[in-house]
Amino acid sequence: MFYWGLLIGLIIGANIGIVVAGLLSRSKKDERAALWKQDASDYVANHPIKRKESSPQPAARHHPSD
Repeated sequence: MFYWGLLIGLIIGANIGIVVAGLLSRSKKDERAALWKQDASDYVANHPIKRKESSPQPAARHHPSD
């Protein structure tokens, strides 16, 4: 009887452990997503988009026949 109780206790304990680990993992995932979203919006606010300026001189093209 003791071994049956031990076996059932291990199975129930393992299932509870898996559920708790899943809840903690999901909480950590949500926290990381919120931080990533905040960092992304802060970066865009602090770093405006730089426009590419065209060069005043056209690029010289060299052909193999030259």
